[in-house]
Amino acid sequence: STLKPFIYALALDQGLLHPKTMLKDAPTSFGPYTPENFDHRFAGPLPAQEALIRSRNVPAVAVAAKLSKPGLYDFMRLAGVQKLQGESHYGLALVLGGGEVTPEELAGMYATLANGGISQPIRYTQPA
Repeated sequence: STLKPFIYALALDQGLLHPKTMLKDAPTSFGPYTPENFDHRFAGPLPAQEALIRSRNVPAVAVAAKLSKPGLYDFMRLAGVQKLQGESHYGLALVLGGGEVTPEELAGMYATLANGGISQPIRYTQPA
């Protein structure tokens, strides 16, 4: 779930959706991959904003499947995630945490999101 904001941010940036775009949260297969929600329930149609707030897995995977370059894998590589295997190893399972990301790498990705897409190195400071 920690990667979902990046999927939606990429989709917003690529013009694929806006916060009120209706998404489907229903049993869905993406080739051999059939994601489920953590509660094993489906909410039906809901706006993208609500899908993100409620951390629904199926809509997030559906959005990720529509991304062009950069997709989530490309974004993670550009963000400096080091221990990723090849993109084909993960497929859409990367969306739901199928890859290894360190807390420092994740903090850097969130800092980039908060900084309008501009990446800066993580700095460590001593308490005053």
